[in-house]
Parts: sequence; structure tokens; C-alpha cells
Amino acid sequence: PFQGSMFQFTLGQALFIAVFIQVFCGAFLTIVYGTWGVPHLHRYPRADLTFVLPVSKWMYPLSYAICFLVPLLLQYLVLFLVFGFQFGWDKVFAEAVPWGQALTGAGVQILAFEMALFFFAFFSILIGQVPTLFFGTLLFTVLQSVGALVRTSFWKASAPGFDSLSRMETLYNLFPPMGELTFVLRAIFSREGWEPRVLIPWLLWLAVFVIGFRWCLRLPLRPRAAE
Repeated sequence: PFQGSMFQFTLGQALFIAVFIQVFCGAFLTIVYGTWGVPHLHRYPRADLTFVLPVSKWMYPLSYAICFLVPLLLQYLVLFLVFGFQFGWDKVFAEAVPWGQALTGAGVQILAFEMALFFFAFFSILIGQVPTLFFGTLLFTVLQSVGALVRTSFWKASAPGFDSLSRMETLYNLFPPMGELTFVLRAIFSREGWEPRVLIPWLLWLAVFVIGFRWCLRLPLRPRAAE
């Protein structure tokens, strides 16, 4: 007869799974808010509003970044409450639950989501919202797949002289590090140690997309003749 298997998770493992699930929830929020929310006030016929408000145009990306923190923090609050009600507040605070790793992981997630937010916002204004939705989602999926491929044992066990994966890794490193988030989270919770310098590419790409978004606000966006 068939006998099923049952796995028992520790509180630390359950917390990692909960934080890992936040990657997908946060990615959904990032795509929707970056593609449709941020560009809303800066596209025709609302484009003139950008130039009549008595504020610096640098305040727009700052305000969007701060506003985006609200739904993200609400997600983490819900995660914390569900975790406490599910396992019991006495166990959550009494046992060795890796809240330090969880907070670090949440901070890394927020940085990654902010970078992706301005990626979608920049390209939504530059090439349009529908192309950005398709292109950005496809790019996110491809980078996740390639990131998993270049980190597997198959990559390390490849035959000498077979440099296709090497070229793939080189090309992969030229793109925003959207495929690295899950691996960084795993390193944080595995206690094998992780180096904060891995966040430098995220910070650099965040600066690039924020500057690009600000550059797009230099002139009012008018509808094309075909539209």
C-alpha cells in the first residue's frame, strides 16, 4: 500500500518559506504599481500636472518609493501576525526563531522591489505600459531561469572547453540582478554567511532607473498621432 511522507518544519524553516513567498507577492505589487500606478500622473492628458506643481521633479521618485513601502510593510505585518497566530506567540518569542535573518531578508527584498519598481516605471513612460508589462515580465522570468541554471551543479560539472554557460553567465551579469533575490535569501537563512557587497548591483541599477525616470519627466508626454 502507498504510504505518504510527512515533513516537519522548524519555526526557522517555516519563517524562511513565508519570507520566500513574499517574493512572489511583492513581485506582483511591483509590476502593477510600477507599470500602472507610477506613470499615471505623468502620461497624457495628465502630463501637464507634473510641471505645474511647485515641487522638485526629484520629489516624484522619492514619493513613489516611500508610498510603495506602505503595501510592502503591510505584507510583512500580515506575515508576522499569521505566523504568531499559527504557531502561538509564546513559541514565536520563546524559541530560537531567526528574526534577524527575516529582517535582513525583508530589507533585501525591499531594495530589490524598489529597483524593479523604477525599472517598470521608467520603461512604462519610455515605451508604453503594455509593452513594458510583457517585456518586463518575460525578462523577470528569463533572468530567474538563467540565474538558477548558472548556479546549479550542472554548471560546475560542465566539460572543460564547453564555454556556452560561461558566456551565458557573462551576459546574465550585464542585466539587472532580478534573478539573484531567491539565492541571496537562501544564503541569509542558511547561516553560511552572505556578503552585503552583493547588494551593490541592486543599488547601482536602482540609481540608473531613478535617474532614467527623472529624465523622462523633463518634457510633457504627448499622445502620438496614431493614438
